[in-house]
Amino acid sequence: MEKKTVRIDYIDIMKGLGILLVVLGHLVSEKQHQLIYAFHMPLFYLLSGMTAKRSLSIKSIKKIFDSLYRPYVVIIAVDFLLMLILIKLQAEGSMKDLMIQSLKAVIGLGSTAINGPIWFLFSIMLIKLFYSFVAQIKNNTLFHIILTTVIVISVAFVFLQNYFTYDNRIIFFQTIPGMMFFGIGFYCKDVFQLVSKQYQKRKAFIIIAAVVLSGLFVFLTYLNGTVDMHRCMYAKPYLFICNALLGIAALFILSNFIDNAKFLNKIKKVLLFFGKNSIIILITHYYFTSFAYPILFKYINLQSLLYHPAVEVLLFVLTMQIMVPIIFLFNRYFGFLFGRKKTKVK
Repeated sequence: MEKKTVRIDYIDIMKGLGILLVVLGHLVSEKQHQLIYAFHMPLFYLLSGMTAKRSLSIKSIKKIFDSLYRPYVVIIAVDFLLMLILIKLQAEGSMKDLMIQSLKAVIGLGSTAINGPIWFLFSIMLIKLFYSFVAQIKNNTLFHIILTTVIVISVAFVFLQNYFTYDNRIIFFQTIPGMMFFGIGFYCKDVFQLVSKQYQKRKAFIIIAAVVLSGLFVFLTYLNGTVDMHRCMYAKPYLFICNALLGIAALFILSNFIDNAKFLNKIKKVLLFFGKNSIIILITHYYFTSFAYPILFKYINLQSLLYHPAVEVLLFVLTMQIMVPIIFLFNRYFGFLFGRKKTKVK
């Protein structure tokens, strides 16, 4: 009988904060999302590494495909149908081009027509499959040599990617840097666990460290410039890696603070809810933030207000409110999309 996965609250809180940043990053302008893009995707790779286990079976491989590839393909099909309707209504575009684009997306050779963020599902699937096979090596020394070598290759790719030509629309190339953060998460999970356990004893020191890390993160992020893992944009590689780790460290401490602060219990519950359902938010929010809202504002001739700070905040709150019933519906009626049975949302 398969053991039930034990969830760790501070990890789910980190996922909750991370997915909120993903949604916000798709609502604000490119100049405003610089801080978010500096670390939000490395965060999810690292969290995947932290929760990785050395196990492989037909059941575990099937679970990886069911939970990641199945929703990925379903969203591509949804995008295809939506774009098909737009082509018919606007009499623009080609069905043949749309079909080619969709088929390329299915095998990871390009992005889907609308919902760009789902590239991460394919990317993390590749990493989890690779890790699952490598994890079966019984010789521990050989296992760590292979995993460390792949991490080094990942780091080298980030530093050398400007010296060779490749198609950055291919998800494999977008995935290579992710392996570095996955590996860091795998090797540093005991460190994260130790700091989390020591939080109450050394709370003042850890909070001061978080403030210092956050300040350094903000400074170095603006020094580095625009980063976007989806487009293989890393600006200065050493700053990209450094900033990603600084941002993750600061978020980790914030998550522990929320986890241990009783007066933040309601916020904790909300973040746990969003964290446990982060994949559902990932695959659905973009239809609102970057599809429905722009069309609506264009229709009412208020496009200039779309990136006004007050409007961005209102749309962010609205989107997260919309996510709540969507999460309920997915968990209650569409769990099969993730290889799950119908579950009640707590």
